[in-house]
Amino acid sequence: MTDFSTEFPKRREHVDALPGKAYYEMCEALNRAAELFNTNQVELANHLQSFLGRPVFVMELPDRFAVEASRLLFNYLASLAGLRDAQRVAHRTLWPVGDVEELRCEACGRRDPKRSTWEVEVWDPKRKELLGDPRIVFLTKLRDYSMHYAIPITNTVTEWQNMAGSGGQSAMTNKVGLSRSRLLKWDAWSAPARQFITTKHNDDFIELPPLVDFFSGRVREFIQWFFQEIDKKVGPEIREYADKHNDLTFWYRVHEASGQYKTIRNLEHLKRRVQARLQRAGYHPSVWRTITCDRNGVCVVGDSDWPPLPADPRF
Repeated sequence: MTDFSTEFPKRREHVDALPGKAYYEMCEALNRAAELFNTNQVELANHLQSFLGRPVFVMELPDRFAVEASRLLFNYLASLAGLRDAQRVAHRTLWPVGDVEELRCEACGRRDPKRSTWEVEVWDPKRKELLGDPRIVFLTKLRDYSMHYAIPITNTVTEWQNMAGSGGQSAMTNKVGLSRSRLLKWDAWSAPARQFITTKHNDDFIELPPLVDFFSGRVREFIQWFFQEIDKKVGPEIREYADKHNDLTFWYRVHEASGQYKTIRNLEHLKRRVQARLQRAGYHPSVWRTITCDRNGVCVVGDSDWPPLPADPRF
């Protein structure tokens, strides 16, 4: 019977050497950044909704409502930067610049030797399609405003609208937004962002919730597309690593639980052993085999480089 102390280090070394490990960890980092962005968006939306979705007057709001709204908006914008950085790490890992000619940036016209062909021909058009809207350009630049100039101050207003002419029934609407004149005190807005601020509104109020909802939906759509691109590029390598890693983990848990039960034979340790064995039995790893092809394109399927792990000993 194979000795665990010999088999486990050998299998772990095999798993750690798989190219899919780095890709898997890269995707985990990207997923964490996306989850953080989504969580911050939900927290911001819930806080704003406590005013927008209720018949509450501005003067009835808690003193810290505006401060908390600014804090949550700042977190939301900051998490966007983290998500953008995680995306950049991923696409420059999978599609490195390599030995290519200097490529011209479509937006500014400059030549940049640090941009790959994939980035220019695939990434940029998709980013322009989903994230090129002026509303998104404004919110993206608002992150720079919050980091380098001032934390955005949110304004709250309650508006009344007469629904049936003079003396008729009135409807109350609550709004949360940003002051256009206050934003324009910063002189580092990009031309598209400044144009959005100055031309899209007839008053000094830029309503915030519709911008956040639209932006968040487009970011989620872009992330979903990007994960699909990653899967097309290195999906098999990622699945191989995850499959073998999970198989080894379940096997290790069985060995650990069996060792504890062998030392202390009580009901609690027996339950842990049974649970570990059931989890392993319910997991069905794929069969991974080496495939070699000659120069004529004839391929031969070889033996598996991941034979079944030894069974748990009976005692």
